[in-house]
Amino acid sequence: MKIKITILCENTVGHRIGSGEHGFSAFIETDKGNCLFDTGSGHSIVANSLSLNKDLKSIKKRVLKL
Repeated sequence: MKIKITILCENTVGHRIGSGEHGFSAFIETDKGNCLFDTGSGHSIVANSLSLNKDLKSIKKRVLKL
């Protein structure tokens, strides 16, 4: 199985692309579908996903860390 993980937000993402924020979020692409691991604080996830060309509408599963 092929897996690709793209970090959508964390403390230092803003240093490379998009906006950084407290928290963590990853867009995980697999042969069986896409998954979102957590949402960070939720402030920059949409803007960063657009900058990184990741379609949030394609997400099949969400994993939220409490």
